[in-house]
Formats: sequence, C-alpha cells, structure tokens
Amino acid sequence: MFTQISRALEAIDTQIVNFLAFSNRFRPQLLKYHDYSIGRSSPLWTVSNAAQNAERKRRLDELSTPRPIHPEYQPAKPAIPVITKAAMNALPTHRIGELARASKRITNKESEWKVKESALNYRPSERILELSRPRPFANGYVACKTPKETWRVSPNARRATTSERIEELSKPHVRTVGTNLPRTDAFIVSEAAKNAKASDRIIELSQPVARRGK
Repeated sequence: MFTQISRALEAIDTQIVNFLAFSNRFRPQLLKYHDYSIGRSSPLWTVSNAAQNAERKRRLDELSTPRPIHPEYQPAKPAIPVITKAAMNALPTHRIGELARASKRITNKESEWKVKESALNYRPSERILELSRPRPFANGYVACKTPKETWRVSPNARRATTSERIEELSKPHVRTVGTNLPRTDAFIVSEAAKNAKASDRIIELSQPVARRGK
C-alpha cells in the first residue's frame, strides 16, 4: 500500500491534468475578460461618443441625490452602555437601602408539630392489619428466571436423541434434474438433423405473411 502511495507522489502530471487543475475562474482563456467585467465571461461593449458627451438632465440629478436623513433619526447606541457621572455619584434613598437588605428567615429547629402520646401508643385494629398485608401471588405463578437459569441447558436436552424423521429431514435435498437425465445426449444434435432438407410445406410455412398496403 505504501509503495503505491510513493509511486503516486513521484508521478509526472500530464498537460490535461495541469489544465483541469486550474479553477474555472482563473483559466487563461477567461482572464482577459475577468479584470474589467466583474467576473463576466463575455467581452465589454464600446461606449459611443454621443453617450460619453451627453449632458445629464435635471431629473437624473434629482434621482442621483441621496435621500436626506429623517429629522428624528438617532444614531445607533454603542453595545456597552456608558454610565453617566450623575449615576456614579448618586446616593440611594432610604427605601432602596431597606429593600437591598437580605431578608431574615426564621428557622425553627423543632419539629413542625408534636405527635400526641395517644397516637404514639395506638394499636391498629384487625381490619387495618388485614389491609396492610401485601396481595399474595396467584395460583400457578412462576417467578422470572435469572440470566443464568435462562441460558442453562437442561440435562434432558443434553441426553436427547433425534428420531428417524428428524434425521430424514436434516439431510440435504438432492437435485436430480441435471444429474439423472433420461438421455445423456439429449442436447446433442445428430448428424441426420444437421443434413436434413426442409420439405416444400415447411418452406411454405416459413415464408413471412404478406401484409396489405406494404
């Protein structure tokens, strides 16, 4: 692989390869029209003397003058706002200082409510104990097998033997079409068929049908 790459690096390019390597914008036959045509490939036309010495009209002067700026136009503000000296030297009011203070949250370390002694010493009834028991599994329920149990081959499957029918079905099907033909020379043309002459009726039937109008 590396020998092929080294050969490719040492290869000498041909004339057609050099021609195709040029970009379409900078091919030699297009460069003469590129500088004065804004990239156009067609040549520029000549300007007549009448067009060069023509006097402009007042309407053209009106259209060529730029539109005046709106009287309420404001230039764009800078991206970084400029803070004025008044804002830098301003003193906050008493209300602003009051709102700037962090609020003091009262944290209660004790529990939110106290549990009564009667609730702590309460004994549930038989009905509550019956409802608190989990629902039992249905009859015939089988738990899910673990991955090791799922892929474990049972001893019966290891000692199993195939029947005669399975052995018969496992054998590959033998195609007898191309091997046991009725005749071995079924596709060989005999010498008599090669030298046979067609009868008059066969020659008549082999003629093309005559179509009317042709």
